[in-house]
Amino acid sequence: MDIRLHVTNLTVLVTEPDLAKLFAPHGTVAGVKIVGQGATGRSFGFVMMDREIEAKAAIAALNGSLIDGQIIGVQEVRRRETSRRSQDFGPGRSNGSSGRFGATRAANASSEVD
Repeated sequence: MDIRLHVTNLTVLVTEPDLAKLFAPHGTVAGVKIVGQGATGRSFGFVMMDREIEAKAAIAALNGSLIDGQIIGVQEVRRRETSRRSQDFGPGRSNGSSGRFGATRAANASSEVD
C-alpha cells in the first residue's frame, strides 16, 4: 500500500528526481509528482512511499527543513472519510424528511401549525 505525502513550498527549481533523491534515505520511493509550478515561483508535489513507517520517518526528518532556500512542509495525505452529513441522511435522503434530523423538523413543523 502506497502512502502519499504532500510536499509544499517547493521552488520551481526542484525537480521530480531531486524530490525522489531527497526522500530516498528514508525509505522506498514508489513515485513522485510535482504540480502547481506557476507565477509564484513555488510549487508542490506528492511523494508515494511503500511503507507507513518509512513515510513517518520522512515526515519527521523533512517537514520544516530548508530546501533550495525554502522551508518545505511534508504531511501525509489523508483519505477522505464519509462526511457526517451523508451518514446522517444516508443515500437518497437529501431533503431532510427522514434520517437523524427528520423527526426534529417534523416536530417543529407541527408545533408551528398549532
